[in-house]
Amino acid sequence: MAEKVRMKKGRPTGDKGQKGSPATKAILVSDPKLDARTTVDMVLSDGLMIFLAIMMIPIVLLPTFFPLPQEVHDFLNASNLVILAIFYIEYFSKLYLAKDRKAHFTNFWHILDLIVITLPLLELFPILGITGTHSIILLRLLRILRLLTVGSRTIERRTHGEAGAIQEASKVSTMEIRAVDGSLGNVKDGIKFADLTTYLKDPKQTWIDISGVSDVDIVGLSKALDIPQLLLESKLVEEAYPRIDYLPSSSLVFLQAGQIDFPTEGKKYITVTKHGLLVVCAGSNIVTISRQKIEAFETILENARKRSKGDKALVVTVLYAVLDYVIEMYKDVVREIERELITLQNVPRGETPKDFLERTFELKKEVTKISSSLHHLKEVVGTITSKRAPLEGFDRSWEEIFDILLDETGYLYETTENSKENLLSIIELHINMTSYEMNKVMRVIAVITCLALIPSLVSGLLGMNVLGVPIPVHVWQIVSMTFIMMGCVAWIFYKLGWMRT
Repeated sequence: MAEKVRMKKGRPTGDKGQKGSPATKAILVSDPKLDARTTVDMVLSDGLMIFLAIMMIPIVLLPTFFPLPQEVHDFLNASNLVILAIFYIEYFSKLYLAKDRKAHFTNFWHILDLIVITLPLLELFPILGITGTHSIILLRLLRILRLLTVGSRTIERRTHGEAGAIQEASKVSTMEIRAVDGSLGNVKDGIKFADLTTYLKDPKQTWIDISGVSDVDIVGLSKALDIPQLLLESKLVEEAYPRIDYLPSSSLVFLQAGQIDFPTEGKKYITVTKHGLLVVCAGSNIVTISRQKIEAFETILENARKRSKGDKALVVTVLYAVLDYVIEMYKDVVREIERELITLQNVPRGETPKDFLERTFELKKEVTKISSSLHHLKEVVGTITSKRAPLEGFDRSWEEIFDILLDETGYLYETTENSKENLLSIIELHINMTSYEMNKVMRVIAVITCLALIPSLVSGLLGMNVLGVPIPVHVWQIVSMTFIMMGCVAWIFYKLGWMRT
């Protein structure tokens, strides 16, 4: 599926903050057959072929093992031919449109496809002169083999289709490298990976920005930066949390920048997407690494230039600019969360939408994730401020500046914690209001049931005819007593408050 992504030289096009792994946004060479291949993949999708393969099971099995009327037999044969025709069209069209037809043809699973469409042809012709009972047995064996082949291909399509596409895309490097000198004045784009080691070993202070890191780049980066591969991979996982790790030659600062994704056609509620960013502080050099191609380099560079104090504190300057960028992103997230919270709080009690509780719960889930990230981010900034992380050029003046970042992070964390408590209160209030309304309905049902029970009980005791009863009684007396009893019961319920709104 990686072939479906239209690419050109340079950065991939798309909306800012678009979701998806970097592997699926790989930069590939333009393909003249891309449009046709995309159309075929869309029309003859794996989902359709899996459905047809499942439909083929009863079509092949029923006439093989059960005697059927001629009408049913003819219908199954016609259905079989239609499905086979679709399989033929899918196989030969994808073979013709493949970028490498030889590789496509010799692929194991495509060989299975070929067997699936070839076996039915063998059923139409006598094989080696075999006739009679042996021919029927051979026909059944061919059909069973055909079903096994179809089943294997179906399972492969279902379990390996998406994973194979992602793996194929991950083989393409999408990494971009830029370098900035110690004065933050000169930026060099388009650095080749082979030259990365030269910049890392340069005694001059340098900021190296590496974005769009794919799986194929991890091994080379691990060797160039002298960071264990497993540690580097874990740092670039989006589900990880902000933290600082120490190596003999560098400090690793992992951060996350949050971004609000507003409701779209595919999703009903706002969500928060987090982008991982690894900062490697190695002596006088600093390296920033991210899997996504976040358009933040210019913003961070501009902020760093405002705080620059010359060539003596490049590491601290860039680290401050990165942290400031991350905190500003979280400010936008927290601001949108507060707006959504105010919207939920202002919903009139009698006009609560049906999905109110679900909407509130989803927001609370996102707030919990943001609160956890801000808590760890606060610890990271605190570690830097307390000088527990060795940073070249970190002096008293920088300590005061980082203290401001620490206060801002603490405020954001407290705000998200308050938002979480408010959301819990809204959820509890909604549940209590729902329970209260339900109790009111149940009370009304109980009152009506008790009042209706009295006439039923009286009529059951006396029967439909009161004539001949030993006790002299008249119908009007019975009716009067019934209404009196109902009035007493209604009064009791009224005093209990069950009949009050």
